Amino acid sequence: MSDGPKIKAIAPWFGGKRNLAPKIVDALGDHRVYWEPFCGSMAVLMAKPPS
Repeated sequence: MSDGPKIKAIAPWFGGKRNLAPKIVDALGDHRVYWEPFCGSMAVLMAKPPS
C-alpha cells in the first residue's frame, strides 16, 4: 500500500462529513468490513485505510 496523499471527497456539500472524516475514522477502530449504506460523497470511505 502507498502512503501517498489521501483522496478528498468527490463532491463536498452542506452536511457532508469531509471535515469530520478523520475523527470518524479514529472512532471506528479496527474492523474487517466497512459498509456505508448512504455514502453521499464517500468522505469517510476515502479518509480511511483499506479494511
